[in-house]
Amino acid sequence: MMSFSFLALCSLLLSLPLSGQNLLNNRDSCKSRFHVLNLRDCSLKELGWEYQRLKKLNNPDCDNFNSDLHNIMSVLGDSLGKSGFSKNEVLNIIGIPDSSDKSDVSNFVKLKDDEDILVYCWRGFHDFLYFVFYDGKVKRSGWWFAYE
Repeated sequence: MMSFSFLALCSLLLSLPLSGQNLLNNRDSCKSRFHVLNLRDCSLKELGWEYQRLKKLNNPDCDNFNSDLHNIMSVLGDSLGKSGFSKNEVLNIIGIPDSSDKSDVSNFVKLKDDEDILVYCWRGFHDFLYFVFYDGKVKRSGWWFAYE
């Protein structure tokens, strides 16, 4: 009978995919655990976890247009931006935003007084995904690109 140490078992469990999607084991680059062509088949929660994981890498490859981080953010923006999700649901799926202060984006995104915003930076405040909320629900989402 085979025996495993606790650390070996934990390591094995952490290497398993979050779902039935393809797992790419290169955790040091900006590669998603999910095949980029199947991102729309993943749950929003899975995409949110993967967004958070890739963002924490601080890998310059993630700054490339069409990087896995960029593609995941695009799917999250499309899916959550047209759905009427609540602000709390967006926060639970994507996590803490890089900003929710209107003054941080007032030169880029036009907001009414009764609207709120959550900003998720892709390449800092040069390029970011944002969600605009009215009455606690997503009104729209969009991208700001500096085109530098």
